[in-house]
Formats: sequence, structure tokens, C-alpha cells
Amino acid sequence: MDEHVRLWKMEDVKIDNVTESVAALGIAGPHSANVLASLTDVPLSDDKFPFLHARKISVSGIPVTALRVSYTGELGWELYHDRKHTAALYSQLLRFGEPYIITDFGTYALNSLRIEKGFRLWGADMTVDTNPFEAGLGPFVRMKKPADFVGKAALQEILREGLSRKLVHLTVDAQEVDPEGNESVWCSDKVVGYTTSGSYGVQAEQSLAMAYLPMYLAIPGSEVQVELLGKLCRATVLPSAPVAVQIQQPSLRNDFPALLEDAPSPESEENADESGLFRMAEARGTCRVMCFHPCSNVTLPLMSQSEVETVIDEWALQTEQLGQTYTWVQVFENKGAIMGCSNPHPHCQIWASSFLPNEPRLKDKSQRAYFEKTGKPLLIDYVSRELKKNERVVLVSDHWVALVPFWAVWPYETMLVPKRHVTRLYELNAAEKSDLASIMRKLLTKYDNLFSTSFPYSMGWHGAPTGEYLNQDVLHWQLHATYLPPLLRSATVQKFMVGYEMLAQPQRDLTPEQAADTLRALSEVHYTQSSQADK
Repeated sequence: MDEHVRLWKMEDVKIDNVTESVAALGIAGPHSANVLASLTDVPLSDDKFPFLHARKISVSGIPVTALRVSYTGELGWELYHDRKHTAALYSQLLRFGEPYIITDFGTYALNSLRIEKGFRLWGADMTVDTNPFEAGLGPFVRMKKPADFVGKAALQEILREGLSRKLVHLTVDAQEVDPEGNESVWCSDKVVGYTTSGSYGVQAEQSLAMAYLPMYLAIPGSEVQVELLGKLCRATVLPSAPVAVQIQQPSLRNDFPALLEDAPSPESEENADESGLFRMAEARGTCRVMCFHPCSNVTLPLMSQSEVETVIDEWALQTEQLGQTYTWVQVFENKGAIMGCSNPHPHCQIWASSFLPNEPRLKDKSQRAYFEKTGKPLLIDYVSRELKKNERVVLVSDHWVALVPFWAVWPYETMLVPKRHVTRLYELNAAEKSDLASIMRKLLTKYDNLFSTSFPYSMGWHGAPTGEYLNQDVLHWQLHATYLPPLLRSATVQKFMVGYEMLAQPQRDLTPEQAADTLRALSEVHYTQSSQADK
């Protein structure tokens, strides 16, 4: 700190050293917002408390300067406070984080997470001898800024001369020990650089490192060798950090919920009508909104495999947690203004209710009746027959089937069903979740390619009820997702469920077989990424 004060002594900058009196606690992870929300009245949603913003708030009655940032590359906050409150603040975070399995994390875990996301460490990946351009931080330098700033002339000179090296991300085939930094990097029997930092990436499931390499080697796919314990281990230059940054809040309470946890019961006299025609009951529950991606134009088919897997993990986690309390947990997505979606940011909603809604109640009844009659889960039997016919199947993977159901009424309605008997989302194993992410991306890419547009739809998951049903036999249930898209003949022509269809029954504009044939023939490469995508 004293060095910073000395360096900036001549500038219009004042630095007060408060290190001795101020402490910081970091809370990070997908559910850090939920934990913090239990301890403060300040709204923590993305629009009310954006990334890289700081606010003075009260956490469990303790004055805190909260900075929404995390060195882990995940959603998180740094809480700056008076040192005398550290123990109390820490205890409260642990207490209210217990339902989310909160735990301490140390330097090794922090280093692993930040290297996976490509976060630079001062004193290692960046020093006084490096410049922001070779460190990959050029986008954060506004060279066209009219006013002068410290170092501008030096940076202009660097740009004129061109870069001689660049910081890159490496995967390392380490055998006995992971890189830590300062290891020699070899190519063609000579040292071409040194690692700046390294670790085992837990999410990436491989050893990782960062290093400055000559420009001719700083190309994705280039192979070099990293020296570890006297042995040369093969390393490959990556195009970017191996794990995507997750800074948005995955699940937030809806600011305008349709269901309330403390909804009042109707007065007894309001239900006293002897005819029984007028009956009311409380509908209790909670409503949450879940963001998919930090960028508002990156929808599920445009997200990476790992990003979609993160979404699925959150679906499963929310279903399991809310299912401990509520009878029904409905995960659903309304995509596009045509479906009534008022917020273009990629997101879904999760509503949990104290009652079983009409649609799942009917499905529970029909699946139970079929199971009692045949001894087989209805959808398991149905999918096996569809696979034999292969008339309405769109995609088949190791663990999933995507098809246009025989009873489809929306033009390109589809259903996703696991091959294995699974009753609820959180029962999916890791392989099934990964495979689900893959087949979802393919199916939604086909949807977008159909009319070369970001395809609108309503989508939702149905599985066995929860709450009091957790102790009941639900073997008749089979987990499945349904996509209900309105577009019929073009990106602007949609099907309307009106008139006869509202008052009598839906009519089909094309057969399920025709819809399946059309979807099957479409490319799995998104139309925005390849001019060869089938239309």
C-alpha cells in the first residue's frame, strides 16, 4: 500500500490506508445471492445490484460495503466491514448458508477456479513488466479517449511496434504434479517461455496453466511442452479460458410473484355456500426467475455445452430443494415476445405450489391408470413403440429421445423423454444431464433453423409431484419436457388457438409425421454460424 501511495503522489489521487481496521469476507457460488438475501433487505437482482457495482448495505444488522464481484468467476460478493464484526458476520453467513451446503474454500480452490475462468493474478500473470495488450486486457484500455492518462504514450508506442508475446491458456498433460507457475515452456528443444501460474482445473478435469508465448506459438492448437519435475509434458494452447464465467444470478425471487408463501386463507363464511358452487382455498407457493446467460442475445442453442449443463444442474437443484416443501415444482420457459415474454434476456421461471395443478393432476391420473393396467410406465412403453415405428422421432441420443408426440396439436410440438425410467429431474445422473444438454442444443438449433429466426416457444418439465408425494409410490411417472412452439409457415405466421379450438377442440395444421420429417431434415449447425445450415 505504501508503494501505491508513493507511485501516485504527484497525481490527483488520495489513498488512505485502512487495512488495519477493515476486513473482507467473500461469498461465492450459484446460491450466494440466496444466502445473502436471507440477511439483507436490499434487492440483489441483476438489475438492482449489477455486476461490478458496490453498495453500502446492512447484512444481519452489520454495516457492510458490498462489492458484487468474485475472483472465482462465479456469482459472488465481497463484503468489506469493520474487523470487530468479522466473527459475527462469518457465523451468520454459515448459518443461513447451511441449506445450500455452504463451506469454506481456501487458496487452492480459489486458484483452481480463477485459472479455469482465465482471471489474471497480479504479481504472476501480470507484473510491472507486462502491458495490458499482451496480457489480453486490451478491450479494457480506451486508447481513443480524448483526454490523456498515465501510460498512454507508452501504450501507443507498444501498439506501433506490435506485440512480441501473448498470454495464453494451456492444457497440460501432467502425470505426477500440476503446474504452479515459473515452469519452463519448451518448443523445438529450446525454452520459449515460462508459465505464470497453474493448477488442476476441477471443473475442466485437467491440469491448466497460463504462460507468455511468442506470437508464432500463441495460436489455438499450438503444441508446446511444460517442464514438470524434470519431465517435458505436452501442452496445448487453448482459444480461450476452458470454463465459462458465471457471474449472473441463476435463480432469483420473482419481483411480481403469482404465488405467495404466506397467502391468507379465505374467511370461513366465504366458503359457506350450501350449493358448493362457490369454493375457495389458499394457493401458497413461491416464484423464481432463473437467468441462462450473462448476454441477452445468447439463447440456449447458442450456449456452450458446459453452459447448458449448468442450466440443467440448476433446474435439478431447484426442483429438489423446493420439492422438499411444495407439492409441485414447475420449471418453464416462455421464449419470445410472441409467447408473452416481456424480458428478452434468456431466462426461465420456476413456480412451486402447495397444490397439484390441473395439467399434472390429469397426467398423474392417466399414467397411474396405465401403470395399474399394464405394469409399465406409460411414457416408457410409448417411447419404445415410437422408436420401433421411427415415424415421429426427431433425434435419438445415448440417453434421450426427442419426438413429435402422436397427440401433438401445436405445429412443431416436441417432447424430450429419457430412455431410462426417471421420475424427477434431480434423479438424472451426470451422463444423462450432459446428454440432455447436447440433445437440447441440437433440437433448439433445428427450431431456429426452421425459419432462420430465434424460434419462440413455451417449454416445461413434468415429473412426479413432490412434497407429500415424496413418501408415496410414483413409479407410474416418467420425466419429460414438452416444447410448444406457435410458428406455422414462417417467422411471422403463427397458429392461434381461437374460435373452434378454444370452444371445441384443437385442430392440426400438419400431421405429427410431417412435422417430424421437417425437423429431422434440418441441420444441427445453427444458421447464424454456417451459411450451409439447412433451411
